[in-house]
Amino acid sequence: MWQEKGKGKRIPQAVKVLVAAVGVQFFSGTLYIWSIIKDQLIMIYGWTDAQATLPYTLATLIFAFSMFFAGLLQDRTGPRLMTSIGAAMLGLGLILTGLAKSVATMVLAYSLVMGAGIGINNVATTPAVLKWYPPSKKGAITGLVVAAIAVAPVVYSPLLTLLLMHFGMAGGLGILGAGVLVASVALAQWMADPPVGFQPQGSEAQDPSSKLVEGPDMPWQAMVRTSRFYKLFAMFAFSASAGLMLFGHLTRIARLQADWEGGYLLIMLIALFNGLGRFGGGALSDVIGRVKLMRLAFLLQAVNMALFGFLDKPLTLALGVALGGLCYGALFSAFPAITADYYGLEHLGANYGMIFMAWGLGGVLGPQMAGCIFDATGSYRWAFLVALALLLLAFLLSLTLRGKDKRAMEKN
Repeated sequence: MWQEKGKGKRIPQAVKVLVAAVGVQFFSGTLYIWSIIKDQLIMIYGWTDAQATLPYTLATLIFAFSMFFAGLLQDRTGPRLMTSIGAAMLGLGLILTGLAKSVATMVLAYSLVMGAGIGINNVATTPAVLKWYPPSKKGAITGLVVAAIAVAPVVYSPLLTLLLMHFGMAGGLGILGAGVLVASVALAQWMADPPVGFQPQGSEAQDPSSKLVEGPDMPWQAMVRTSRFYKLFAMFAFSASAGLMLFGHLTRIARLQADWEGGYLLIMLIALFNGLGRFGGGALSDVIGRVKLMRLAFLLQAVNMALFGFLDKPLTLALGVALGGLCYGALFSAFPAITADYYGLEHLGANYGMIFMAWGLGGVLGPQMAGCIFDATGSYRWAFLVALALLLLAFLLSLTLRGKDKRAMEKN
């Protein structure tokens, strides 16, 4: 809502922070177009599938681990400084990626510099935004912010394909990186924590799902002493592996299974449904509870993985990709929200950073495992079956979460 100030009008700080967070997350979505870069590395430099997957796998690990340490710093320094650092590393990492020609230099540029930048951006934006809005909107706000990084490949996929076609690796990624650096650093200047004692409008009517833990908010040292933390960690790692595997290998899967060279279109499709899943899943979790949403997504994605190796037409493959993106996105919105539910907002930067390390582990369980299986067998079918088993394990673990979710709290 706009507010009067003298004769002019100004945007409320909460809206500025939300716009900045969505924008910075959107620019961070370059992580999900690795499949296009990977194809170039295999064609131009003759890398194996496992070699061309390694920078992406390590980027997910560094992304995840950098979130914990950045979260600790953010809880002390605030989101503006951390987002500015992350945005600068993101743009610089893209520029350096275009110049890298060996596995080692690609790991340094893409995995270390860019991966850490994306991790810093992720932990500096979502926790800050949640502090500006009431608990009843926690799922929807989380979903909106994390949806931005998901839908970014809808723009980046055709844009990068065009840039690579006309300017090559160094020129194309250099142009993209320079634009991302300038725009994301500018947006970072709007990031801020609310003042001490701030109460969001509507927070008086406390959302039942916002207080699932008795007593004060938990710091990460106390969180890791709860059994629920390890269950959430394993569930996140197991479930993320399927979605990350698709993002890392999708163009090649399309070529091998459906004899189709339009894999970049599938990257746009999975990005679109990933974004829909993040926003829709976040909003739905405000209604049915986070745990129920997770169970539904685990089962749907498990069915998808069971069938994925048999999708040999562009249309059927597109349907599987859409469902895969939807489930992956819904789960991605659920984990930060449930972390805030169980452990509070005060230490959310470090707490979610700790839990998000599981996503990095999922990058090893998914993409790298799939690359090794393909190099050994010439097919991805066994990789889909491993992902199926991991999703079923995640579902079984979710059945042991006995903490009260929103519906249970409302009934009481």
